[in-house]
Amino acid sequence: MVLAAIIGDVSRVIVRSPNRLNSMIYQDVLESGLLKLNGSDSVFVQDKASSHKSRSTLTYLDNKKVYLLADWPPQSQDTNIIENLWSMLKANVQKRCAKSQNELWEAIEQEFHSIDDSIIIGLYNSIPRRLQAILDAKGEQLNINLLYYCNKCL
Repeated sequence: MVLAAIIGDVSRVIVRSPNRLNSMIYQDVLESGLLKLNGSDSVFVQDKASSHKSRSTLTYLDNKKVYLLADWPPQSQDTNIIENLWSMLKANVQKRCAKSQNELWEAIEQEFHSIDDSIIIGLYNSIPRRLQAILDAKGEQLNINLLYYCNKCL
């Protein structure tokens, strides 16, 4: 399993993690990499996986002074810009034909870091339009091609 974080200045981090996460393992993953990008003006967004929302993890994040957007809606692909990066990453990694888990990880890491900075900037710039589209749809799930929506905003 792979977890990643991006921020608006195009900094990014990707972390290899075990397939099964409990709260303690998730906190280790956060400590080992994902929180390296966290700054005083950062907002950390995560989904509602049980290891993410456990009392232990929420206390851990609070102790680390992580500003958490706690009410992030589940299955929020309309607004979650990293979903676009996952699509690009998956397509690029599939072309590499890795023959082992280590080769696969190397391909994932290289492809993730080779995503052009302008794409991340475009994704961040698309957030107001994404949110407005959700408001216009009165909160209903939007049926849009995320990659198309992203590229349209670049």
